[in-house]
Amino acid sequence: MVVALIVLLALGLLVIIVLGLHRFQKREAENNADRQSPLPPLDVNSVTPLSDTHQDSAVKEPVSHSTSSLKVTDLKSEIKSSYPEDTKDEDDNRQGSASWQKLCMELRSAGQYDKALLICRQHFPQWGAFSQAATILRAEIRSTHKLNKDVEPQLRELFKLAVHASFLHDKLDGSPTITTKQLKLLPPSAWENLDMPYSAIGLNKLRLLVQSDRKMMSDLWGEPVRHVSAREFHREAWQRLLQIYAAPAGQGKSY
Repeated sequence: MVVALIVLLALGLLVIIVLGLHRFQKREAENNADRQSPLPPLDVNSVTPLSDTHQDSAVKEPVSHSTSSLKVTDLKSEIKSSYPEDTKDEDDNRQGSASWQKLCMELRSAGQYDKALLICRQHFPQWGAFSQAATILRAEIRSTHKLNKDVEPQLRELFKLAVHASFLHDKLDGSPTITTKQLKLLPPSAWENLDMPYSAIGLNKLRLLVQSDRKMMSDLWGEPVRHVSAREFHREAWQRLLQIYAAPAGQGKSY
């Protein structure tokens, strides 16, 4: 009788131990499953952004290029610091030429026409500088026309560019030539102070102009009396310049 009671107690204790072990193992399995499950997705709206002082110092606010209060001297300093090669005439240096022309295109796209034209003028009397300036003026004319504003000031400036480029770069039969290097030595007054009348020079011999330019000008100012190149019109002035700057034959590209 006593033996049977002891056996029953032992069996009961064994059952209790087994149930306890079973519950412990089940709890451990659930905890392990929680640890191995992936984290929930991050709610970006709940993330506090970094302060400005912790952001990458290379990320900056876009620089405003407004010309309303910008002086010419300030612009020259800005160009020199950003494009140190651009303060030199480097027709024979393609990389230097490409850099200032790229800056002109960027300013033109941003509507900074005055600044772009100033850069071009720093590279006169290169033909590429005249051509780039003409492209900038055409963009300004289109922009001004869309605003229903008068485009005559820009057209007059474009005509002036065309006649100056013609005087400096067009060929003249029977006239000696001048090299590219010596052409760059000409003072701006050598061409800027010359009278260039629209009616006497016309449009058709000015290579810098395109057909749409000529149409706008003739519609605005009427048909000119004749069409000649600016160098032909100012043949005597060109001859006087050659007496000072004419190059011996065979020295570089000539005009």
